[in-house]
Amino acid sequence: MKKNMGAIDRSLRLIIAAIIATLYFTNVITGTVGIILFVLGGVFLVTSFVGFCPLYSLFEASTRAEKKALEIFPGYVLTQLNWKHCQGYVRIFFQGAIRLFLI
Repeated sequence: MKKNMGAIDRSLRLIIAAIIATLYFTNVITGTVGIILFVLGGVFLVTSFVGFCPLYSLFEASTRAEKKALEIFPGYVLTQLNWKHCQGYVRIFFQGAIRLFLI
């Protein structure tokens, strides 16, 4: 089960679920409509915590942002995860290059 919901989508679902629950428990929405909306709010709550929406997978849709990658050398992909590790090496490389040109 691959996550297919972005942060904004998950937040909006949580807010909508909270609003529906508040309206249901304060008896603003009642009857069959109230029960249907309460169940829908529960589905929104579960899908926002899990980060997976079955309807999105049915239509092969996703609101989750893909991680951007940059290929700096053939076969070596630089992602956000290993960029922090590479920053030190880049800094050392440029410091060495500057020293070479100043000497």
